[in-house]
This record gives sequence, structure tokens and C-alpha cells, in this order.
Amino acid sequence: MKALSKIPTFQLKFPNSNEFYTLLGAYYDELFNLLQKQDRTLKISALEVMKMILGIFEANLPTNLQKSIVSNISTFVSDEDFYLAQLSMDLLILIININPTRSAEYDQVIQNSVTLCRSSLIQSQSVDKLK
Repeated sequence: MKALSKIPTFQLKFPNSNEFYTLLGAYYDELFNLLQKQDRTLKISALEVMKMILGIFEANLPTNLQKSIVSNISTFVSDEDFYLAQLSMDLLILIININPTRSAEYDQVIQNSVTLCRSSLIQSQSVDKLK
């Protein structure tokens, strides 16, 4: 995770470099691997780093990487862990703000969001967050 904090410095050295976006893709691949682990703390850290990176790069993030993020985090939008669901929804909101066009990648996460809204475990404040 410490290496990921060096991304802004690297971007300043190579602002429009293909090498930079290749490296960024490799970082996200590692974050996707961390999301597959059983450790909840690793999942939370990976989602928070993804959110930080999205906040820095916004529209400069390649579309294929945005789609990969959506497909990898859509499974966390569920009533199994509300904190992971909240972090995932925050990421999805950032991505949809960056790329609001209708995409097939959004279908699964929209379905998961509807299922989450209908869950009997969710309380009113959480539903407000989903609106």
C-alpha cells in the first residue's frame, strides 16, 4: 500500500505517459487481487486506495480500467457487509460521475443496488445513502 502512495509523484514526472497508465493498471490489478482475499481489512484498504486514485485522476482514468473497477467491486454492493457496500457505492458514484454513459457493466451493480435497497437488514439511513 505504501508504494501506491507514490502514484501522484510518478504522475508529475510522466503526466501523459503510456508507461504511467500501464503502471496504474498494474496497481489496480494488485488491488483487485487484494479484494479477493478473505481479510476484511485488506478489502477495506484496497477500496479506499481505489477511491483515492479515482479522486486524483478522475477523467484521465482509462475507460477500460473504469469498467474493470465496476465489475470487480459490484459484488460488494450487498447486505453481507454494509461498510464494504458503502465504500463500493462511493467508488461507483465517482465512476458514474466520470463516465455517465450507459454501460453494460453498470447492469450488475444496479441490480445489486436494488437488491440491497430491498433487504430487510438495511435501515433508513443506509437507504438514504443509496438515493
